[in-house]
Amino acid sequence: MNQKASVGKGPQTSKGAQEPAGTPKRILLVDDHPGVRETVARIIGREPDLVVCGEAGNAEQAVAAIARLQPDLVLLDLALPGKSGLDLVKELRATGHRLKVLVASLNDPAIYGHVALRAGANGYFGKQGRPEDLIRAIREVLAGRLYLSHRAR
Repeated sequence: MNQKASVGKGPQTSKGAQEPAGTPKRILLVDDHPGVRETVARIIGREPDLVVCGEAGNAEQAVAAIARLQPDLVLLDLALPGKSGLDLVKELRATGHRLKVLVASLNDPAIYGHVALRAGANGYFGKQGRPEDLIRAIREVLAGRLYLSHRAR
């Protein structure tokens, strides 16, 4: 397949259609704490190239929201009621989802960062990090690169 870069056009979507230039990347927030989702949505909302397309408080809601909203990235907490975030990542990968997943957690990045990557996540962000580090992590994962909080490296 021959792909040429073209000025003024955005990247191709998974369905092969061109995204309009400047189309913000869509992020689904999955965290069981509404206050955390609200704060993260506010941080992301300041970025012109990113938009929160939806929120979920548990894995079941996340699966439904992924199917309905087709986000570019899921920002996922590890500690969810019922099915854990790690189990959700494994489920997504087992069903063939190629969706970008950035895990965000208070758990020790030196341990859980590598666990999350082995489960199939594209990155791990320690919630102790600064807002600008979260945005950097999101952009790294969206660009197709793995991301680990500095304490996990």
